[in-house]
Amino acid sequence: MKKTGITLIIIGLLLIVFTVFGFSSEKEVANLNETEINITEPHQVKWPPYIGGGIILMGGLIHLNGIKKAG
Repeated sequence: MKKTGITLIIIGLLLIVFTVFGFSSEKEVANLNETEINITEPHQVKWPPYIGGGIILMGGLIHLNGIKKAG
């Protein structure tokens, strides 16, 4: 349980620092015999920083619960 809590705390910190994840996808627009026309479209996934704070809180509670059971 302690390792799970620490992992969630680290993930929460990363979500607070990096609030945007970007990637691109390629879309085929036209295919004329041997000629192919493609467009690269950028996409962004955004989340508010308080989600990372909530995950940190959950990780802390899980970590503390693991310490209480072990000790």
